[in-house]
Amino acid sequence: MDTHVYNIYRPEALDFGAGTLALAPGYDPRNDLAVLSVSDNDSRFEGDSRRPEEGDDRSQFGELRDLQGNLILGGPSTRVYLEEAYVLAAPDGSRITVYRVEMATDPGSGGGEGVLVGYVADRVLTPGVTYQVTPHDVTDRTAPTYQELVSVPICFTPGTLIATPAGLRPAEALRPGDEVVTRDHGVQPLRWVGRQSFGAAELAARPALRPVLIRAHAFGPGRPARDMRVSPQHRVLVGGARADLIFGGPEWLAPAIGLVDGRSILRDGTAREVTYVHLLFDRHEVVISDGLETESFHPGQWSLSTLDAAARAEILAIFPGLDRHPAAAGPAARPALTPREARLMRPAMAAAAAG
Repeated sequence: MDTHVYNIYRPEALDFGAGTLALAPGYDPRNDLAVLSVSDNDSRFEGDSRRPEEGDDRSQFGELRDLQGNLILGGPSTRVYLEEAYVLAAPDGSRITVYRVEMATDPGSGGGEGVLVGYVADRVLTPGVTYQVTPHDVTDRTAPTYQELVSVPICFTPGTLIATPAGLRPAEALRPGDEVVTRDHGVQPLRWVGRQSFGAAELAARPALRPVLIRAHAFGPGRPARDMRVSPQHRVLVGGARADLIFGGPEWLAPAIGLVDGRSILRDGTAREVTYVHLLFDRHEVVISDGLETESFHPGQWSLSTLDAAARAEILAIFPGLDRHPAAAGPAARPALTPREARLMRPAMAAAAAG
């Protein structure tokens, strides 16, 4: 049975209006986020459309902890399920899906009521933005896969070659102050470089941490120039006529997990351990990694919470107050696609690779 771990919004973090949703006034990620662990023997986070208030999947268990690791609710025999989905439309036209997470208090009795524990999303909500909401039931057809939800660090693996004014350098050899070539702002100095390592036991328990392997030329000649590995939620710059037609813009950042096609991009199931390298600038940047344009680390509310205490302290020493005001990290370098949306770019990738 696999375990999937997510940062989720606690119930009081969201403010529902008449057909709208926003982060609550005074939202503070230090208090308004929690950690949800879900153990399951299949790939989907299912709802309760067939078994109301107890969950359709009888092997789907969960526990909720605060950011300090203290147990709030649940355990190895507590059923967890998605009660409802909310499709959010942002003012810029982007879409986010937020799911209401409940735990069953008395499964099998027919009389229990599920307990709301929070909300999990496929993309981070932006403070100060009011979203238009369309609610949906979570059915067997609409239940998300665990890979579609935000859960893991965004970063490179050692050996990835980053373009710098001095030539290509391995990501792990870079240090704060080193200069890197960016797509939008020319040469920029790194402010922070971090690492996270996961051993065989943790990868076995949390397969969502396994890297995505991008084969050489998957996006066209030299993109990338050789095989490369990134974390599943690491976003790649995609664009062209298909992106413009479907999403209404020429360039988007697509999470690697959404681009997996089993041929040129696939999950690396052979990895026995993995180290992820984070590259942080003054703003979110697009960098050139192994010839492919990808994102730098963006220390928003969830990316920051995926780091250990020492790494968070290092970043907060550079950017004071970021834990209280995650919007201070600035906007993303490009609009972002969800994993589900990213799948729609696969035909364009296949054509580019064939050409």
